[in-house]
Amino acid sequence: MELRTAVLPRDVKHYTTDRLREEFLIQDLFVPGQIMLVYSHIDRIITGAAVPVEPIALTAGDDFVPRISAREESWV
Repeated sequence: MELRTAVLPRDVKHYTTDRLREEFLIQDLFVPGQIMLVYSHIDRIITGAAVPVEPIALTAGDDFVPRISAREESWV
């Protein structure tokens, strides 16, 4: 899982287009045969995609569930 940290609003208004894309654009989300996840501290959301090429099991890793489900706002 890729982690994205928060940015300061006063800094963002000075970012170039390339820097904005670097900070906010999620690339390579739909990769055949993989489950891709991006956790953003900005909105506290997880964005993900699964593109199966054969049947795959959707499971949470051992380190994923305790970290997320221990938080008050979790919907796990």
